[in-house]
Amino acid sequence: MNYISINFWMACLLIGLVGCNNPQSGNTIEKEPTDQVSYVNAFKQFLGKPFSTLDIPSNLQKKDTTFEAEDGTTWPGLIIFQNEQVLFWVETSWIDTINIRTLTIVSPQITFRDSIHVNSKFADIKSYLCDKIPSAPDGYFYLKDKLDNRIYYYFDIEGFPELSYRQPQFDSIPADLVIKSIVLY
Repeated sequence: MNYISINFWMACLLIGLVGCNNPQSGNTIEKEPTDQVSYVNAFKQFLGKPFSTLDIPSNLQKKDTTFEAEDGTTWPGLIIFQNEQVLFWVETSWIDTINIRTLTIVSPQITFRDSIHVNSKFADIKSYLCDKIPSAPDGYFYLKDKLDNRIYYYFDIEGFPELSYRQPQFDSIPADLVIKSIVLY
């Protein structure tokens, strides 16, 4: 089993293509969604379900992994990829090691309303984001979705060191800040 540090997985930016829907059989990933809203709803349907029941089509692969916190606590998860490129991962938690707690999207090809995706610029999606800036650990900056507070957009702040340790005003966030990952809780 591979071990992935929380700091490592938050830093990952990888490419891929996948969509989801909720067919009769349960936790099955399909090749293409029917519309932008179906991405959000399809991904959210995995939350709270056993990650071991996730079925994927033959053009995608899954790999068992173990996530590890800085204190050494571990919990299981699955990495979903295509052609050796990670698309997203699902993980449980140290409290409940069976059911999916979070789903992290790292593929710029997976889109939400009006093409919100990894690598979207803040200026292009500003109207879809909650203007209340949450507190985050040093080194991270995220904003919540305006309509669904279970969707978090983590931004790449490498070129914006001031965002790693203080909360700016919403209107002063750099326009060219880009999404690094999209996390559903």
